[in-house]
Amino acid sequence: MQIEELSSRYGAYLSEMVRQSLTLEEFSRLEIEELVAYFELMAERSYEEYRSRKDMLPPENGPLSSKDEYLQILRRRWQQAEEMAYAVMTAEKNYADGQNRAMEA
Repeated sequence: MQIEELSSRYGAYLSEMVRQSLTLEEFSRLEIEELVAYFELMAERSYEEYRSRKDMLPPENGPLSSKDEYLQILRRRWQQAEEMAYAVMTAEKNYADGQNRAMEA
């Protein structure tokens, strides 16, 4: 995937968010059409990891234990992936709508 292609399709802000959310390898390997499914899969995997770790980790004492911090990181990863999937899905719909209007004109 090229950053220029992504920027022209979704705009500079969202394309930068996508770029920052992916590793360099993921960014170069993925096609734009795969982004929504990829972020949805990331969210699903992050949720599963959060859920399994939440049940497996022993409780610790203290106001904010390392377990709590770890679970917060996992929860944040899960939520960010869901937000990216939604943002890309919305941008893709807007792009498709624009393409359809251009074809009608």
